[in-house]
Amino acid sequence: MLGARRATLQVVLRPFALGLGGSALYATFDAFVPAQPRDEASRPAPPIPSLAMAAVTVAASAPLFGISILGMAGAVRGHGGLKWLSRNWEHIGWTAFFSSTAVLAVARPTPMVVAASPMADRHGATVAAAEMATRLCTVSAGASLVGVLAGERLGSYFGAALILPALVGSVWTAALLPDMPLASFAPAPALVIPFLLLASPPVFSRSLDLLTVGLWATCAALPALSEYFMPAGEDPANRPADLLGNDRRSAQLAFEQLMAGMALFGLHRYLLRRRPLCQY
Repeated sequence: MLGARRATLQVVLRPFALGLGGSALYATFDAFVPAQPRDEASRPAPPIPSLAMAAVTVAASAPLFGISILGMAGAVRGHGGLKWLSRNWEHIGWTAFFSSTAVLAVARPTPMVVAASPMADRHGATVAAAEMATRLCTVSAGASLVGVLAGERLGSYFGAALILPALVGSVWTAALLPDMPLASFAPAPALVIPFLLLASPPVFSRSLDLLTVGLWATCAALPALSEYFMPAGEDPANRPADLLGNDRRSAQLAFEQLMAGMALFGLHRYLLRRRPLCQY
């Protein structure tokens, strides 16, 4: 009886989840995509951070990288609690997620490190590659997390059908629309993930552990959210100087990377400790 109710609820929630994600993508596409391509030459050059602050940013990214490698190995081989990953789409989704966060741990600080180095003018291609990797892996991490969670909460067959189109479609869109800022991809997972967690019954134990993960993830997103809700036309680079000076961006990135590492640590710990409650 409980299984039949769960299956009925999954069927009911599927169109709501797809509609919520699709509506968020459609609305943000119209709101964020500029009518004319951005003129990169007219954009002010980012401030040059100190070498010490660039090193702090790298150090703050180390936990994120280490936990990502552990999670990727667990998703591939089924270590610990990740042994419950019994389906191909689960291995694909979690491997893509942890692989993306590992690349982000390296790619995001790279432009800061290059800008602080004495030979910054010789590494323009490195910076461009790091920025593209950041863009693609951010979208890939969000899409894979949504796909895996949808498969768990809305049915295994639904997850199997959704995970690859979500990954390939989102990454392809991010690559083909370079003028579309990353912020335009954020509302879909930011709305769909809480909806699935709150509206659908859990299939694994220790679901309350995800509250801690959500708090750390919110802390990581706070600097970006503060810029998102800035008055229109205001550039963060034009803010009055403070004690950090040119190191403001590096300090913000170090904070984001450290908080993201804490969120990933909580998620990895949850994955290792959870146990299945039912078939899905």
